[in-house]
Amino acid sequence: MDFAADYLEDVIVQFQRIKAHGDKAVAQVSDDELTRVLDPESNSIAIIMRHVGGNLRSRFTDFLTTDGEKPSRHRDGEFELPGATTRDAVVNDWNSGFECVLATLEQLTPADVSRDVRIRGERLSVIQALNRSMTHTASPNTCAPRTGRRSASPAASPKRSSRTRADHRRVPGRANSRNCSHFRESSKLVTA
Repeated sequence: MDFAADYLEDVIVQFQRIKAHGDKAVAQVSDDELTRVLDPESNSIAIIMRHVGGNLRSRFTDFLTTDGEKPSRHRDGEFELPGATTRDAVVNDWNSGFECVLATLEQLTPADVSRDVRIRGERLSVIQALNRSMTHTASPNTCAPRTGRRSASPAASPKRSSRTRADHRRVPGRANSRNCSHFRESSKLVTA
């Protein structure tokens, strides 16, 4: 049994599952629901998809040799949706992120698992970086089905707070992607 080879194979399968889960959710919503922001503390599905795509491209372009937070990435811009943005553009952004991570994972060898990488200057083992990325990618991705279902049901409205969408960008001590725990408040939600 080769732990490193088995691990890499499983990481590929998990990223494929995360993408398939998101793809199924997006297929269930209209263009309007894709871009709808339900309240000041939430993101539209389109914004979640843009952020995930941008994050994966940044982390997995030259994964082993350059810092995972690329200078060319405009993270805050991922949380903005220009008015003329189409479903195709959002889906292409999403797909390109997953294409990047999957292509990189296919090129990794079992020996690479013992290497280190950097993200925002922090040294991480390849295993740590991959686990962190899977968690980060899956967290907002699991919000998409809930967001889609909630956008179709105005009665399932979460409680509001005084925080604005901009407050979520870089709050110390808070995960970089917005969590969707407020979506769980509705008993009308069904997970996919």
